[in-house]
Amino acid sequence: MITSNQQYHPFFFFLFWVLPAAALAQSNLQVSDFNGDGHPDTLRWEYSGGSGFGGRQIELAPGNGDEPIVLNTIGSFGQMLRLIEIPGRLQVPSARGFREAMASVLVAGEEMREQPDPSLRWLLSAFRGAPRRVSGRQFIWVQPSSLQWEPLPVILPEAYALQLEAPVFAEVGSQMANHPVEGNDEASGWLIYYGHNHTLDRFEPRLADKAFGLRLLATRHGAWVETGERYAWVFVADGQLFPAAQKLRWTSLHEARLLSEELVLLHTYAPIAGEHRIYVFDLNTARIGLLLMADGHSYPCSIRQLDGRLQVDAGGASFSWTLAGLLSELRE
Repeated sequence: MITSNQQYHPFFFFLFWVLPAAALAQSNLQVSDFNGDGHPDTLRWEYSGGSGFGGRQIELAPGNGDEPIVLNTIGSFGQMLRLIEIPGRLQVPSARGFREAMASVLVAGEEMREQPDPSLRWLLSAFRGAPRRVSGRQFIWVQPSSLQWEPLPVILPEAYALQLEAPVFAEVGSQMANHPVEGNDEASGWLIYYGHNHTLDRFEPRLADKAFGLRLLATRHGAWVETGERYAWVFVADGQLFPAAQKLRWTSLHEARLLSEELVLLHTYAPIAGEHRIYVFDLNTARIGLLLMADGHSYPCSIRQLDGRLQVDAGGASFSWTLAGLLSELRE
């Protein structure tokens, strides 16, 4: 037992106070003439965060005495994407060196990429697709995306950033809860993709289903189909357009299965709220719909398929659809 009168060795405070604080705030420093004006500039970046959020505070102090330029990437651990608007001061040609220096430290361990990987490409196609068609019959909504086949093998992404120009930056941001440039279609910026969460903690993709000449593989937060020597992503739970687990170190994609040679079922689960969502993806049109259930947020939630029908038991109630009916509504 520890009482208020006990004396602690100094190492006790180092172990229980100093080390945890250092883990939450890690600073880095780089001094260089980034813009080539003959004055050494100072780039600082610091990581900070808690159990549900984190990110970097980045500051570049020009060597000529101008005001520092500050960026902030701090956000929720429950979201795969983060948008950072490029400040106006970094848009001018003379600031290119500053812009590249700050972009290089947006994400640990990865430099800027020119193009998205296939998983992010699918997600961006959904963000930039036509507006969701509200249904209300078998689906709550139907969302367009694109199906882009790639040659095997699959290479899962790490965390990285890429630059989005106008109007793509605004199109993606308009689908997010905290749109950084609402009303400004001319804005450009960086998109950070925390794709490493697909395989966080050595989680390996699993073979979720195999039928109809297809293989369906799943990560913590996404899935792709394989046929022959090619593959295509069909889903990513990003925490914005497609809600994910409250923390991405948890698994969002609870179940994935092939309903037919044309339909893929994707069942996500958010542990804290107990929220179940069941999506159906059409491999021909690349449209994905969120199934309508009277109570889709109750646990347990079980899924069965028999004689061309899909049945879901949730919250003490049963819901049933024909596969033909689902396919027809997705293709309207």
